[in-house]
Amino acid sequence: MKKLILLFIAVFALSVSSDAQKISENRTIGKKITNVKLPNMKKKMCNLTDFVGKGKKKIVLIDFWATWCGPCMREMPNVKAAYDKYHKKGFNVVGISFDEDADRWKSTIKKNKWNWVHLSDLKGWKSAAGKVYEIMAIPSSILVDGNGTIIANDLRGEELSNTLKKIYGF
Repeated sequence: MKKLILLFIAVFALSVSSDAQKISENRTIGKKITNVKLPNMKKKMCNLTDFVGKGKKKIVLIDFWATWCGPCMREMPNVKAAYDKYHKKGFNVVGISFDEDADRWKSTIKKNKWNWVHLSDLKGWKSAAGKVYEIMAIPSSILVDGNGTIIANDLRGEELSNTLKKIYGF
């Protein structure tokens, strides 16, 4: 009986993890980025597509995160390091938060000096961007090239750093 329960748990875990790793059609590598309209920190509505596809070396990381997400907060130093290293060469980040608390969201950004673009409709898991990109878990990210084409998904830590190193040559 114990072995049967363990087998069930293992099969369930595999099915959940494979569902979480399914990539939405709107995140398919080689596809153009799909627009979504979200407010920035000053409540001005912005088109996601306004921040991507701006030239050969204008690489953008669309980073889905939230202040309440431990893994997201542990990943942010890697995102900031990449931003600080490559921003002058054309790299940018668009953070899309799944927060619901505007004050917490804004104060976390300010405190950590995350000086890139931040968007959120403050609807948590019901975020318009979450629906468009079928985000099932965070942190999650989409890397977009200067033509607005998706070139990678869910790069973290060294994977993000190594990819940007290949693109920018250092």
